[in-house]
Amino acid sequence: MDISVNDKVEFVRVLWDMGTGPGSLDLKTIMADEDSRDVHWHEYATADLPKLKTEENNGGLYITSPGSTYYLRAVTVDKDGKLSEIIDLVDKAGKGSSGIKTKAVEEVPSTTDWTGNGALTLSLEGTGTTDEGMYTADLKVTKGNNTKRVYMVKWAGEAQPGDIDDFVKTLSFFETFDPEATPTVGKAVTVVLDASDSEKDND
Repeated sequence: MDISVNDKVEFVRVLWDMGTGPGSLDLKTIMADEDSRDVHWHEYATADLPKLKTEENNGGLYITSPGSTYYLRAVTVDKDGKLSEIIDLVDKAGKGSSGIKTKAVEEVPSTTDWTGNGALTLSLEGTGTTDEGMYTADLKVTKGNNTKRVYMVKWAGEAQPGDIDDFVKTLSFFETFDPEATPTVGKAVTVVLDASDSEKDND
């Protein structure tokens, strides 16, 4: 975003509001409210305005929801500390008064080959309950033919995903799968059996 001002301007306050449109905020009150600094709007000295033209060095505007429509407003602060009228930056740039739609995140197709023929055996060795009344299950995992590693995927949500197979395939570890890589500790994917293991008991 390229903003030019005259020599009477000391600062420019910029507000970007996602998707709610004109009239959704009391803009005059917010733009004059110091408690809204770095919450609803950010202030830039005139010398720092070129930073809005590039993403380098944390420049530009931070877009939290790519693909959404944003409404950009600004006021200038003159040398006496007085605010200008509110300026619709999108309209000022000749792009109309309906905000600007940001570019959506580009989907990167998975390169993982899901045609492997490895096998495993999963058996239930016993059940029980904890002192808190939670059910437990003792499982035994054994490698089958052509199997190097066995992974476990944990689902932390209350509701089960609609399609478990599709859910697993969307996990970043599997989207760009490297058979030599180890999942990051604390993530949804863990190694149950490594290359040197043949079987393991799990709670």
